[in-house]
Amino acid sequence: MVKSKYLFCAVIALISLFLVVSISSAEEATLPTKGILCEFGREIDRISQSEVIITETRGVPVTANLKLKEQTLSGNLKIKGEKYSLLSVEQFQVTDNIMGYKGNVKNSEHQFEAFIPQKADANMVTINIFKEDGEGNRIDASTIRLDESDVKTVSKKLTAPVSVVEDVYGVSSAHNIRVLSSDFDTIGYKSKDGIKFKVQGYEDRTDDTPWVVRVWTDVDDVIDEAEQSSSAITRINILRSYIENDGPSKSTFESVHPDDNKDKSFSVPFTVSGRTIKIPVKISSVDVDDPGFSNPQSVKYYWTFKKAKYYEKGEDDEGILSQHTFFFNDDTPRNKYGYIVVDVNCWNQYEVVGNYREYLKFRASEDVWYEPK
Repeated sequence: MVKSKYLFCAVIALISLFLVVSISSAEEATLPTKGILCEFGREIDRISQSEVIITETRGVPVTANLKLKEQTLSGNLKIKGEKYSLLSVEQFQVTDNIMGYKGNVKNSEHQFEAFIPQKADANMVTINIFKEDGEGNRIDASTIRLDESDVKTVSKKLTAPVSVVEDVYGVSSAHNIRVLSSDFDTIGYKSKDGIKFKVQGYEDRTDDTPWVVRVWTDVDDVIDEAEQSSSAITRINILRSYIENDGPSKSTFESVHPDDNKDKSFSVPFTVSGRTIKIPVKISSVDVDDPGFSNPQSVKYYWTFKKAKYYEKGEDDEGILSQHTFFFNDDTPRNKYGYIVVDVNCWNQYEVVGNYREYLKFRASEDVWYEPK
């Protein structure tokens, strides 16, 4: 009789637990309705020979209308005017506190994965949207953080003379500076926030100059911006890098290295510590926009499973570089100070690997003032 009583109580307890779990899984979790696409940028606009305006932007705005019910995530995201409709088809455990959801973006080749804390009201949802190539490598990947946060933009005016090298919040503008024993002049430099770049060429030319842009990665900045803790991160890869030069009217760029989309192995001359060396560029594939002569002209580099630390500043045997020839003439517009202004735009995209993946893009741009003869 006693055993029957205990058995009856055990059955009642199991039924009660089943009802609690069923009710819990049937509840609809409250999810954030806005957040950011993980792109971080710093733009340097020179307004005079002695001043620049630096604009820092954290994120691209994202709005969301998502619901999590009966272990299925569904709903819409709106990013840069485009709508992404999500519907999960698989649920999986990420950590003790985080559940993952996989699925496809409707009417698209994109897939998605979402990471949601296991509680009724999740105040942070991380979503990756990506495609895969024929070998299962992720391409065209982005990370969205939904946490009710807004895009943050800060602008500040700083002193940074054209004629001297002066570090100001990681910005160093160098013009008319002759590096001792160097074949090249440094004519633009941008630092911090996940990317560094430097522009070199010959100044005081009458109609053309070599135009070399070198980009570095910055792993510490990536770790600082990642959602996961540094202890959870096991690897940081460089996925893509982009270099664009945009000159004024009546000027143009000619691609040198890479020359075209087939030019995957080349070396570019660059001044390092007062001496000019040839730096080999190692990439998986490359895309030259309008090879030959064009303005603007851009190059996009791709890697597969390549550690970002190999391209940090100080690794002189490797680098992310492009070499062009910049052509101009007497009719090319100058600003009121006599300089030709070239907009240099760069970005690096990283893959952060830990408990889950994150895709972070860091942008940088600067108005490079070039002084012809």
